[in-house]
Amino acid sequence: MELSDVNDIRRELECMSPLSDKTINITLTFRDLNDIVDALNLFYEKGWNDLSDIEFSSFDRVETTTYSDGTSRETGRRTYYKAKGVIGTYLSNQEIKTFEYWKENYYAAIYAVESARAELKEASKYEVYQHSKKTPSASIVLLIVGLISIIIPVVVIAMYKDPFLTFLAYSEEGSTMTYEELIALYDIPAFLYDNVFPFCLLGLVMGPVALFISLMVKLRRVKNIKHSINNRQELEAGIARAKEILSQASDNLKYYQAQMPEWYSDEPFTKSGSSIYFFDKLVVRF
Repeated sequence: MELSDVNDIRRELECMSPLSDKTINITLTFRDLNDIVDALNLFYEKGWNDLSDIEFSSFDRVETTTYSDGTSRETGRRTYYKAKGVIGTYLSNQEIKTFEYWKENYYAAIYAVESARAELKEASKYEVYQHSKKTPSASIVLLIVGLISIIIPVVVIAMYKDPFLTFLAYSEEGSTMTYEELIALYDIPAFLYDNVFPFCLLGLVMGPVALFISLMVKLRRVKNIKHSINNRQELEAGIARAKEILSQASDNLKYYQAQMPEWYSDEPFTKSGSSIYFFDKLVVRF
């Protein structure tokens, strides 16, 4: 087996077992040292727990660019990591069968716990609304922002109505007046045209949007509170059922965790820096 992609290894191993393949010749080549570790863990996880014959090495692959005049120059250098050898298993056929049966049930128990937690989360999502305020903080903040965004521009426009309307209609290309003449006409500071009026215009647009979102947030909160109150008994019953299912799934997982073989680990191979460890024992340092 000569592969250089972890996903390819995972697909190949789906239909393989130490029962039919006691030993496998492997050649793994990766740019990332983490991929070597992941690949070895995949083999170990399937029951090939004898990897003592594996040899590790690294090499550089040089990339060159050839020019029209026939000369070439090194343009890149990448380091690759390699694991090559024979993997096997210490387990007898009966031990492999027992292990594969346990592993199937173990992962099914993990999935059952994850599903039960998701169901409990879904069943409990309305529980928080039983004691919630009808107006959430986000709605209040958006209301304040919306009002400020509208009130301040309205006050400014009321004070400088004519200059503001001229600002809206002014176009340097289509106007007979220059920008300086426009400012002099109304005898107002230039920063009103440059900064205040544009922000006023933005506020008149964003203010109503903020108020609308504030209203929608409040209405959604009110709807969820009413649903929580009107269906309180059903919701509490659903939460109780979900908790019971999660408790049973957790107990089932603990049962299979207690039966885990002593030699087994989800991640026997780990990486630290440029070193690979097998159950905290140094295997190779690059």
